[in-house]
Amino acid sequence: MSGRVLLPCGRYARTPYRVQIIGRNVYCMEELCYTIAQCAAFLDERIREEELLKWLDAECGLPDLARQLRPLLKRKGGLADFCGVILLYTGYRTSEEIQSILEEIRHSRGMEPFERQVAEARFTAGRGRLNQAQEQLDAVLNSLPGPEKELRARIWKEKGILYTDIFRFENAAVCFGNAWKLVRDPQYGRFYLTCLKLTATEEELQRQLLDSRELQALYPRVLEDLEEAGKMYELGPKGRRMKQLRRNLGEGRMRTFDHALSEQVRERKENYRQSCAGLD
Repeated sequence: MSGRVLLPCGRYARTPYRVQIIGRNVYCMEELCYTIAQCAAFLDERIREEELLKWLDAECGLPDLARQLRPLLKRKGGLADFCGVILLYTGYRTSEEIQSILEEIRHSRGMEPFERQVAEARFTAGRGRLNQAQEQLDAVLNSLPGPEKELRARIWKEKGILYTDIFRFENAAVCFGNAWKLVRDPQYGRFYLTCLKLTATEEELQRQLLDSRELQALYPRVLEDLEEAGKMYELGPKGRRMKQLRRNLGEGRMRTFDHALSEQVRERKENYRQSCAGLD
C-alpha cells in the first residue's frame, strides 16, 4: 500500500462523456484519467474537443478546469499538454506516473497512422471485442499501399494471433500463410506450420512442406514446440482437471463427472459470452 488517499474530483456526472476513440462512456474525472492512461499509446485529437470542456463544466462542476483547457484546444501538437492539465488537476496518479503517461502520448504522436491503428486494434482485442479488432485490422490492410510488404505481413500476423485466441486455427493458418508469403520471417513460418499441424490433413501438410525447403527447415522446431506445449498443458490446472474428468469417468463416478463437466462447460460459456460482448 502506498498510503495515498484519493479524493473525488468534481461531481459524478448524470450524463456521461463519450470517449470516441474506444467507444467508452465515462462518468467522472477518475474514469477519464484512467482512460487517458489506458489509451496513451494511440490517443488522438478526438479527445481534445469543446464537448469535453462543456461536460467538465456542466456535469462535473469543474469550470476552472474547463477554462484552463480551452486555450489548448487549437494548439498544434499540444495533445500531451492538454492531457497533462487533466491528469495534474485530478491528482489521480503520482507525478512520476503522469510523466510516464505523457511521454507515451508524445511518442504516439510520432508514430505512423498505421501504427496507431494497429495499437488501437490490440486494445480493442484486449477488451474481448475480437470481431471489431479484426475489422480495424482489415481497414488498415485496405488502406496500405500495395508495395508495402513488411507492415502488411505484421498485420496479417496480428489477425492470425486474434484467431488463435478463440481457437479458430484454420482462419489463423490463412493469416499466417499470407504473412509468410509476403515476408519470409521464420516466426511467420512457424506460426503457419503450427496452425496447419493442428487443422490440416497430413497429406495437405506434407504438400506444403514439399513446396518449400524453408518450411521444411522450420518444421522440426514446430514439432518440438507443440510437444512442449502439450507437456505444459498436462502439468497445468486445466490439464489436471481433464485428467480428473477421465479418472472419474473411468471409475464410474458419474455424479462427480457430470458436476465437474457442467462446471467446465459453464466457465467456457461465460468466457465466450464475455469475448462476444466485449466486456471490460
